[in-house]
Amino acid sequence: MRRRRMGWFLTVALASWAEGAALHGSLRYAGRPVAAALPAFAYSKAVVARAGESWRSVEIDPLASSWRARDLAPGTYAVQLALARTPVGFPAPTAGQLFAWLSAVSVAEGEDKAVDFDLAFCVHVTSPYDNARQWPGNTRHCPYGAAAPAVFSLAWEPVPLARRYRVVASRWSCNGWLADTAVETTATAVTLSQRTDPAEAFLILTVLAFDEEGRVLSMMPHTQYEGSSSTALYVHAAANSREAPERWEWCVPPRAWGAEQLGLVRRRGAARRGGKERSRKP
Repeated sequence: MRRRRMGWFLTVALASWAEGAALHGSLRYAGRPVAAALPAFAYSKAVVARAGESWRSVEIDPLASSWRARDLAPGTYAVQLALARTPVGFPAPTAGQLFAWLSAVSVAEGEDKAVDFDLAFCVHVTSPYDNARQWPGNTRHCPYGAAAPAVFSLAWEPVPLARRYRVVASRWSCNGWLADTAVETTATAVTLSQRTDPAEAFLILTVLAFDEEGRVLSMMPHTQYEGSSSTALYVHAAANSREAPERWEWCVPPRAWGAEQLGLVRRRGAARRGGKERSRKP
């Protein structure tokens, strides 16, 4: 009887040990380990969540430019991680921080899978308003976002290791997309004009940063509006005394252009800001 119990105990223990899966990988920025590229980004947070479950914190080590999630049950997981110069709360695309995410990665029983992340710097816009704070306006009715002069300056904090920038002003009416205006610069500010098309109701602004080898280093962060948030940065022309009040129309706001939509990043593996997956047998 005693031998049976011991055998049962060992079987259960070994089965439990075998079920633990893991995810791990490297953290890079501008093609280099993040610790070497940006040592000042010493604060970090990483979380994973299996489909239908809550987020849980996992290991992340900025000094080692690595992350690891241990003792995972088999299934499909989402991953989010952030690095910053100051303490990080929940990792989300926040102005002035580094961010990466993976929408879905599956692990089998006992598998140890490697997922390497290329982090992006979340652009911190400083003019015409500060996107680290609540951006004026809303995303509930057209025109969206903040009112700005017909000709205004868009300025931003320098993106680490960036050599040049591309600013895309996507022009929209309340009924759909009209055109894109792209401005190339090595500065951290550009002058933009609104209402170049009479049908234009608002702009979506995107700042893309490139290193010396042409890698995209940036992404647009979540911007907080009145009662909502969005990765799209909206502005519209301010009404003056000669203009009729703006006409409000209800519709679903369009999504911001990302690096992939603009054809600037090749999607690799399953992660938009991640990298290749490598599976290692236990």
